[in-house]
Amino acid sequence: MYRDLFSVCTFLLKNLSLLQKEVGVLLTPPNGKDKAEDWMGLETKRQLQIKYEDIEKPTCDVAISGLGWFSVVPVNKSAGISNPGSEVTAGELTFVVHVPKPVEIFVRPPMPVGKAAGQWYDYRELTEEELEVRPKWFF
Repeated sequence: MYRDLFSVCTFLLKNLSLLQKEVGVLLTPPNGKDKAEDWMGLETKRQLQIKYEDIEKPTCDVAISGLGWFSVVPVNKSAGISNPGSEVTAGELTFVVHVPKPVEIFVRPPMPVGKAAGQWYDYRELTEEELEVRPKWFF
């Protein structure tokens, strides 16, 4: 039921044989083809449990160090689909991210990107504590 509520933009390798066949050819690590034979593969598996409360705005971003980030967005919003029969307003998503060993995965608040962000993003002023630890810039 929750599966149809969210769209997660990811690149999935369908099977291990494709990965093994294309490492060093199409899938070349940034340090060159010669290192491809020694590559240990996707060693780290992290299970993410993301709670969402409002299907009217993005739930969060998942950032993968050195690769990029993607947003967890309600399907109804991203595809422009309205589902009047849907009564779900909150829940939890569980999915797994596979990465090479030294790569970190972060879950963060969603970045307001594009025109649609103006509908859900709430700008807030920094607190006194946040202002104290913020780096000072002098021009």
